[in-house]
Amino acid sequence: MDLSDDERAVLRCGLLEWWGPARPTDAIAAAMGFGDKTRLSAEVGRLIAALDAREALSTEDWQRVLVATEVVFVSDVFGSG
Repeated sequence: MDLSDDERAVLRCGLLEWWGPARPTDAIAAAMGFGDKTRLSAEVGRLIAALDAREALSTEDWQRVLVATEVVFVSDVFGSG
């Protein structure tokens, strides 16, 4: 996917929030496609590195990056709203 630097920066910031103020539960992590909160935390680094390197991501990875960014920025309960 050909994203601008700004678009990649938004996605990167969204993913980073899961290592910071966001408080995922296993259920929300599973709903976002990560299985559980441990796997979410583990996948964040890989996905950020792939975004930074402009690597090709699978459809599943793109969906997880997008929904994780949406949830973290919107939810005051699970994300950093």
